[in-house]
Amino acid sequence: MRLLLKGLFATILLLVLVVGLYFYIDAKAPLPSHITYGLTYSPRYATFLGLDWRQGYLEVLRDLRPTEIRLMAYWDEVAPTPTNYHFDDLDFMLNEAGKNNIKVILAVGQKLPRWPECYQPAWVKDDFKISLFSYLATVVGRYKANPTLKYWQVENEPYFGFGKCPIDPQKTIDEEVALVKKLDSLHPIIVTDSGEWGAFNHVNDLADFLGISLYRRAQNDILGDVTFPLPANYYKIKTDLLGWNKNRVILTELQMEPWFKDGVDKTSISDQLKLFNAQTFRDNLAFANRSGFNNILLWGTEWWLYLKEQGHPEVWEAARGAFNLES
Repeated sequence: MRLLLKGLFATILLLVLVVGLYFYIDAKAPLPSHITYGLTYSPRYATFLGLDWRQGYLEVLRDLRPTEIRLMAYWDEVAPTPTNYHFDDLDFMLNEAGKNNIKVILAVGQKLPRWPECYQPAWVKDDFKISLFSYLATVVGRYKANPTLKYWQVENEPYFGFGKCPIDPQKTIDEEVALVKKLDSLHPIIVTDSGEWGAFNHVNDLADFLGISLYRRAQNDILGDVTFPLPANYYKIKTDLLGWNKNRVILTELQMEPWFKDGVDKTSISDQLKLFNAQTFRDNLAFANRSGFNNILLWGTEWWLYLKEQGHPEVWEAARGAFNLES
């Protein structure tokens, strides 16, 4: 019994030392010499929050001046019927980004950022793949020569089972990437995965760039409110082990808003700010800077605008400070 206890103590001590060394190395990791900050903007979510999405978008471009902005070609909005395409909103956003010298990452596919993640039009029936590829070809054909376009993102975290998808995006991602590459050989392609849970190896031979999310706090049906006990270099270690050069990895979704259990519309402003506030913003940014990646896209832009309209501009001001750090 005494030997068993000694062995258990030695194991625990070794684990504590390894974890301590891990976090010590993380704290000592040098920052990249140059970090650029971008963001994601969803008119759909801005409208849900009660915002004038066009006015908010212009404010984002002119006040924050991100290096890049990720936009989504939501399938059900771009193709409301099988033969009718609507590009006015996307045209507006790309044109305004161009006027402000901001490059665009344009996300296409059935699964794109913001809940419920999947945006297959109601009119799509048994001809799913034909309809999907027709939509992709139309969008790529329209924007591939646009000077504001920098990258295509094909699907959003297709290997991560989050969202309500009638068709598993894993089943079509290879063909979708091949189609986009065939239609536009000039613009690189990003495929994304969950930073915490993704294996990344699915993407190795598929995309030019790997995009990963970075979340520090989330809500779980079983565990409740969870803070991930991960050091910043966890993400770079994962990508290094799978052969990804850091210059080919983008933090496409850095958590800069709360993870709501009951939804923003059912959570008081005071409770929202308990979950996430200006100091949380600065802490998450500092954490992401230590991850070792050069390109970081912040997530939560619409919520910052919403808070500002509710008389709480603190998070928006923290964002202004972050973007003004660029050199």
